[in-house]
Amino acid sequence: VHAPKKIGFSTNWEKLVAYHHGVYIPEMAKGPKSSDEVCQAVADFSSKVQKDAPKDACKYLQIEEFRCLNAYQYESQPQVASKKCMKWW
Repeated sequence: VHAPKKIGFSTNWEKLVAYHHGVYIPEMAKGPKSSDEVCQAVADFSSKVQKDAPKDACKYLQIEEFRCLNAYQYESQPQVASKKCMKWW
């Protein structure tokens, strides 16, 4: 997983126009998560799912989908994560 290229704007209005037209997405400008952050996010999500619907048959699929998306850094690389985690959609 590679860190995204830093995008610089000379003024705030340029940044806002880029955001409005979908050229600049703040989540994609962040660096990748560490493995500890991914594990913590998956553990938090898993406990929420277990608490919300303990008898749901699909809860393990939800957790695995979330784990896959986080492992492939869906916030900073949505195209890569969507290709790698297609089986969970």
